[in-house]
Amino acid sequence: MLQRYLLGWTFKHRGPGANYAYDMREQYVEAVLAVAQLIPAARILSYGDIAALLESGGPRQVGAVMSAHGSAVPWWRVIRASGCAPVCHEGRALAHYREESTALRGHLRPCTFNAGPGTGVAG
Repeated sequence: MLQRYLLGWTFKHRGPGANYAYDMREQYVEAVLAVAQLIPAARILSYGDIAALLESGGPRQVGAVMSAHGSAVPWWRVIRASGCAPVCHEGRALAHYREESTALRGHLRPCTFNAGPGTGVAG
């Protein structure tokens, strides 16, 4: 049941606690965004890192939250496990990385640059 909730699925529940799934989903969204907000400039975390810190969900659930609600936080600091920026936002993310002097490695082409050592992602 928890996995269904974390995947964003809803289920019908009647009686006391009928809003439990909604309340839990809202708390998860708030928790993911709070962690993303705490990532310092020039540092990054992967979607999986955030899920591990929260001890809840996984990379896909964190990615779903960031996709739907991440525009209010420094979304470019949350990357894929491969070290690539969020899909379809590579160019905008690269501008932020350069502005913040985030360490990068690899060629600076879409989906081919990775966060460098010391940026918060295990190599």
